[in-house]
Amino acid sequence: MKLVKLGTIFLDGSKIKANTSKHKALSHGHIEKLEAQLREDVQALLAKAKIAERVKERDQQALQDHVDNVARRDAERTVGKTPRGKESKAPETGPKATDQINQSDRRRIPHHAQPRRLSTGL
Repeated sequence: MKLVKLGTIFLDGSKIKANTSKHKALSHGHIEKLEAQLREDVQALLAKAKIAERVKERDQQALQDHVDNVARRDAERTVGKTPRGKESKAPETGPKATDQINQSDRRRIPHHAQPRRLSTGL
């Protein structure tokens, strides 16, 4: 019989209460379900982030186009020409009612979807 050699053990008088129960334990199968649910939620959030990034890029481009148009019209006025067409108004920013998401995604994510809170039973 081989004995295990231990190093120095220090005792400081700490009391640790071990309070476990079968209601706080998670089975491996339940953990896998929670992991799959979390992966879906992460994918949903990434899809939302991609949509938000596209909207931001579109808004920046629209604002840049507006600034260029105003500068062009001002340059025409300084030269003495009368600009043709209507004055352009500043673009509206943010998501529009006509914005869509790709329906070929694994799961359809409505625009109002919020991430779910997981109940682990703890």
